[in-house]
Amino acid sequence: MKRYIDVKGSRVVDDKGNLIGRIEDCLIDIKRLKVCSYIIRIKNLHSNFNLIVLKDLDEYRDVFILKGNLYKIDYHIFKKHEDMLVKNYIGMETIDTKRKWIGNLKDLIFDETDGRIKALICKIGFFEDILDGRKVIIVDEKTIFEKERIVVDENYMDITNNVSLKKIIR
Repeated sequence: MKRYIDVKGSRVVDDKGNLIGRIEDCLIDIKRLKVCSYIIRIKNLHSNFNLIVLKDLDEYRDVFILKGNLYKIDYHIFKKHEDMLVKNYIGMETIDTKRKWIGNLKDLIFDETDGRIKALICKIGFFEDILDGRKVIIVDEKTIFEKERIVVDENYMDITNNVSLKKIIR
């Protein structure tokens, strides 16, 4: 399992260890609830974007090793489909089907092999996060990513983060 925050900014190298670029973001398919590929930003005279399919990367500690192909993305197409990037959903309000506010999306957990989104990590507020911990919501087929918010089933499974001040004090 991978967290979006852990992947973003990671270095991508070729099989000889030469730096290719860094992971800029992840491309998400909101209908299938999957992370499809990584967007790699290559630093050169003209910063350009490339796409790498998840299966074309191996991970070694905090570095990703390219074992497949890079697919160059035209900047205008990239800008046109920016709504498919995970960064656009970070900070988005998360509610249940009865319109009860759960929190704001802080991170998501996905399977690095097939890209399936497994859980959403929601922040409630600075002090609440410290005292109670963040909410980890298991994603199921009823989870919907809308333009303004994320909607989860009213019977969602919530795993409150075990790292909280209240749990440490007890």
